[in-house]
Amino acid sequence: MSPRGLAARLAALAAWVRREPHLALPALLGALALPVLPVYLGLRQFAPVLAQADPFVYDFSYYYEAAARFAAAPGTLYADPEYLYPPPSVLAFLPTLLLPEGWAYVAWDVLLMAAVAVSVVLTWGLYERATGERVPRGVRAALLLAGLASAPTFQNLHYGQVNAFVLVLALFSLWWGVRAPLWAALALCGGFWLKLYPLALAPLALAQGRGVRHVGRAALGFVLGLVALPLVLLPVVPASLHATFWLERLPAWSGMTSQGALNQSIVGVLTRAGLPAEAALRGLDVPAPEGARLTAAVLGLLLGGGVLAAALLRRLPAETAGVLVLALLPALSALGWEHTYVMALPLVLWLALAARTRGRGARLFSGAALLVFMMPRPPHVALVWAVAHVPRPLLDVALARFLLVTLLAVGVGVAWAWRRPAAPVAT
Repeated sequence: MSPRGLAARLAALAAWVRREPHLALPALLGALALPVLPVYLGLRQFAPVLAQADPFVYDFSYYYEAAARFAAAPGTLYADPEYLYPPPSVLAFLPTLLLPEGWAYVAWDVLLMAAVAVSVVLTWGLYERATGERVPRGVRAALLLAGLASAPTFQNLHYGQVNAFVLVLALFSLWWGVRAPLWAALALCGGFWLKLYPLALAPLALAQGRGVRHVGRAALGFVLGLVALPLVLLPVVPASLHATFWLERLPAWSGMTSQGALNQSIVGVLTRAGLPAEAALRGLDVPAPEGARLTAAVLGLLLGGGVLAAALLRRLPAETAGVLVLALLPALSALGWEHTYVMALPLVLWLALAARTRGRGARLFSGAALLVFMMPRPPHVALVWAVAHVPRPLLDVALARFLLVTLLAVGVGVAWAWRRPAAPVAT
């Protein structure tokens, strides 16, 4: 490129930063962070894991070892009390056994990055369908840079989690909801059998279109995915595993939460607030106080139920409502880990798109929200220092940053997307 061409490119970039700083600054941060990410993962995660004969990587090793147990003897799937996923989920983990655990973890992370990239593409596609706006190519690139470099994405890679795959299935369900209700329902069922969460979108899958035919096709999808599939799989995934999961494993964990800093759910944050500051350093599982559980339940009913009701009453576009409900899932779960907040990433990106046509305050809020979502939990040494020196109120707010931003973003998203009832036609 000639000096004149380079100068023109730099001038255009500077003009974009001035015009849309809420998107440009996170994108530039992402452009700086993304080249560092594989180096960090390679040195901090991949190299040590590949060098060990018997590695262990939270949470990927839970999946890998569960698949190995299942392949040897299906009835031993839940021998490890830390395996908290529905019985059919193990079928998604079986292919990892084709590789040694270390290399399987590397391949898993590559697929996770691809899933996040597809999720960002689906996010701007759903935004375009809901608003009728066309997202420019440069803005699309900015969303990809910010989304791939976000803290929830990083934590999914760090732990080898499954949340990005759950998210992409949920977004595909929203994408297919109008034109292919059967596939929308099946996508939700696939996500449900991985991690339960996506079934919260079922009302939208049933009502995103119009007419009895649409509802019938969506209902058929749920019957096939939730009833027929487990029955067909009984020779492979025995009924005893379903009994163990639904009657033992799930009830045992329903009243528990984690006190560690990685948990930013309503229940986790309120539980941690009632403990000494040092609790944030230890990711211990503890019983959740009744008040914390009640608070999450009430907010879930008001916020989640309200968003779904507004969509069913055509006050919110179904695509917008789906993104809002997804964002609430990690907040309302008792275990809203930072990697689970990848479910809220589409909403934060959605607001960044919507703010482009709004005032300075809207751009300031959306840009700040996106930057917060690019801040992972600090290293343990820094967290130890913060616990010892940062005033407790500030520490609690910092360790609840995803939760607070998400709850604010849900309110802002509803306000920006709300459809007023049509005025009556004069006669």
